[in-house]
Amino acid sequence: MKNNSSKTLKYHFVGIGGISMSALAQFAIDQGIIVSGSDMVQSNITNALVKNGAKVYIGHNISNIAEDVDLVVFTGAISENNVELTYARQLGIPTMERSQYLGMISKKYNTIISVAGTHGKTTTTSMLGDILIDAKFNPTIHLGGESVRFGNAHIGDAKYFITEACEYRNSFGYLHSDYAIITNIEADHLDYYKTFDNVKNAFVSFANNSKNVIVWGNRWLKNIVKSNLVIVGTKKSDTFFVCNIKRNASGKYSYLIKYKNKELAKISLNYPGVNLVKDSACAFVVAYMLAIDINIISNAISCYMGVKRRFELIGHTKANIPIIADYAHHPKEIESTIKSCKMIYKRIMCVFQPHTYTRTKALMTDFVHCFDGVEDMVVYKTYEARERFMLDGCALTLYDNINLQNKHYFDSATDMLNYVENSEDYDLILVLGAGDIYDYFKNKYSCR
Repeated sequence: MKNNSSKTLKYHFVGIGGISMSALAQFAIDQGIIVSGSDMVQSNITNALVKNGAKVYIGHNISNIAEDVDLVVFTGAISENNVELTYARQLGIPTMERSQYLGMISKKYNTIISVAGTHGKTTTTSMLGDILIDAKFNPTIHLGGESVRFGNAHIGDAKYFITEACEYRNSFGYLHSDYAIITNIEADHLDYYKTFDNVKNAFVSFANNSKNVIVWGNRWLKNIVKSNLVIVGTKKSDTFFVCNIKRNASGKYSYLIKYKNKELAKISLNYPGVNLVKDSACAFVVAYMLAIDINIISNAISCYMGVKRRFELIGHTKANIPIIADYAHHPKEIESTIKSCKMIYKRIMCVFQPHTYTRTKALMTDFVHCFDGVEDMVVYKTYEARERFMLDGCALTLYDNINLQNKHYFDSATDMLNYVENSEDYDLILVLGAGDIYDYFKNKYSCR
């Protein structure tokens, strides 16, 4: 997709180093747009954008904004009084929040496939992307994580656009999809939505903006969603019936998927974790609806290479204990991840960094109990993201409320890493959270 206008457009991305923003910036580069951007830190992501032709500034400053810029795209993670955003508006340059820009560019594609859900959407999006790549559909993919196979973006043609659809601040409200997947709906982002009913209403609106809606098990949507609703689940009455779910000694699952009482395929997963049954089944169904050969679908799923930070083995301690990192930051995700690990590993040390004060406060009761079953609980200070300190939602308050005999709290990354490194009596170190805790462990153990 190249820009065909006589004038070469110039776009500036505020927060260009973000996983979604960087993918959008790469799409703009591919369209022939001159791209600049800024971020607070230099990273592998910003370095890759520079290599591909973007001008990236480290730090936010009005000097980063050229007066002839045609559009400023900004991430919702920055404040409304950000100096670059304020200056662009003073100059009369059009500005657009990331999700609105994503919705705008999605309209350039013939078939839009959006993947939403409180958790599982990154895995499902990347898996569906793998299937369409293997089927030679040449999709364009926008991912809210880093696929081992294609990173956070895959540049294809204008026919198929696959995107992760984030529910935070109703970001997915700008997407009008041909196919929409909803992996699950849980109470989250209550700093914005306030109530779980508001969360559910947002997902219903997202579904009603789509022609076909594929959901995992949310049967209550039957009487609400106006679009063509396809239910994937473990009941015979579901549109696509998932049955004969089995787990092997390595924690990897297999299952059968049926449609109208006819067996379509046996799926064998390459990664442990029961959640992958849900994610892969939803990906399978959309691919099937796109008339992709069943053998191609099954092979792509069985060969799926995963996403960084999703049950990723990042190294071993000096006592040769494996360290697995996972993005899980919601109590339901955490509980499921620990349950899957306990099927494989006997004694687990769990290291967790809470993500935002408001989420921790709103879901405190669930957080307190979701770590049950681990032999050692390590809590690291809150990743604040966009928020100010809240005592009743901070990591130390969570630590105080966790009712486990063996627990430790650290607000120093060095002390936390030293404690983990010198631990011996465990079969697994499980690092959980959506903040910067991953970077600390990755930097320490990636060179080993």
